[in-house]
Amino acid sequence: MCHTFYGTVFVNIAGMLKNLSIAILLFIRSQAGAQSYTIDRTSVDFGAVESWKNDTAHFYLTNRSAKTIFFLPTLPADDIQVFISSKAIAPGATIHIGLVYYTERKGRFSKTVSLFFSGSNVPLTLSVKGTIKEFDPSALVRCPSLEPSHEDIKKMVPVSIVVRDLKTNLRLDTATVSITSKNGTYACGHGFGNEAYVALVPDGKYNINVSHNGYKPWKGENIFEQGNNTFIVYLEKSDLIVPVEIPIVKVVPIDTTVMYIPSTGFSSLAYKSNNIVFLIDVSGSMKDSTKLKYLKTSMKQLISILRPQDFITIITYASTIKVPIENISGSNKGKLDSCIDKLVANGGSRGAEGVRMAFNSASKHFIKNGNNQVILSTDGLFNDKTFTEDAMYQMASENAEKGIKLSVVAFGKNTAALTFLETLSNNGKGAYIRILNREQALSALIEEIKKQSYRL
Repeated sequence: MCHTFYGTVFVNIAGMLKNLSIAILLFIRSQAGAQSYTIDRTSVDFGAVESWKNDTAHFYLTNRSAKTIFFLPTLPADDIQVFISSKAIAPGATIHIGLVYYTERKGRFSKTVSLFFSGSNVPLTLSVKGTIKEFDPSALVRCPSLEPSHEDIKKMVPVSIVVRDLKTNLRLDTATVSITSKNGTYACGHGFGNEAYVALVPDGKYNINVSHNGYKPWKGENIFEQGNNTFIVYLEKSDLIVPVEIPIVKVVPIDTTVMYIPSTGFSSLAYKSNNIVFLIDVSGSMKDSTKLKYLKTSMKQLISILRPQDFITIITYASTIKVPIENISGSNKGKLDSCIDKLVANGGSRGAEGVRMAFNSASKHFIKNGNNQVILSTDGLFNDKTFTEDAMYQMASENAEKGIKLSVVAFGKNTAALTFLETLSNNGKGAYIRILNREQALSALIEEIKKQSYRL
């Protein structure tokens, strides 16, 4: 009886487990449904690599469902780093995924990682493999990035679409612009200054769709390729103003902030090389507990994303003028950070002489077709014996004509000083920047350099 009793219980539980398993399976299938995304590939074979640089394997995933799907937190192995350009993927949107394999061993390798997305219980498995013959000298210091490889860059085009009113020729800044090919639909977001709608896409033939409230929808086509990446659309006003709803899909530019670590560089495709000269006021008035602190924070944020082709010079001025760093590559982040940490405020303010030296340095290391820029950081007027505001304005204007811009990061509350500094930046065709809190410090210089070096 006892055996029979327990046997019956066992059989009943087994039946219940069987039914439960079927229910769970049906639930998973109902939740997952058809695959909600497509991906261009799931494996990258680097082949035999003569000089390994911790290169990024690039994947592009598109949401094919009618709902936004989300990337779920992933903890890969210690020797694999995962980057993703956006956590949320709107219907029709494409995101960029990067895998970086870190190793100090030569020979063959094969690594896989499983990624999970909402709406599916089945992981996306990506893999990288290859054979490492030798290591590039930069392998251990090279910063990983979602920036495409040289071969991928050849295939990508920075599309720029300008939308104008047919009659007035005025630019329309609130249109919805998308381009479609057999590979998917890409939304064009605003470029810097809202001068155009931009996207980074593979070269090829695209259908262009433009809509704007109060205007007739426009459709056309164009072949976008290197050297032929700009297109102008003229919209005609409609008699009936009807809001046009077009699903907004988003392709995040390759140089957007990624997960796990901050963005590590400007995309070479979207941004010019930079020759930046920081002219920093370290006079006594900058001893304020926040001024130099915020400046250091902003400079370090910028340095963290600089590329090897970006060069930095640091000039300080107080009672004397010093050049602790001259024309150092952005890849030498340790040396740049160390220099910034050592900045201490004390002494007078020989700013006018410092500006002359900064312009001379920018001219000496001038990058043709690059962004050449002096960034003056100060909280007041200069006290050089030969200082005049008009002379400084003229110097800034003359150098701007030569292709060297002057931007100002202004601190303090001295009205006369702030008026002078703003006028100086205007004459230098640069920006006038105020950093009043830590939040502004985190992004101020990054936004400024991106704006000045962006390829229109």
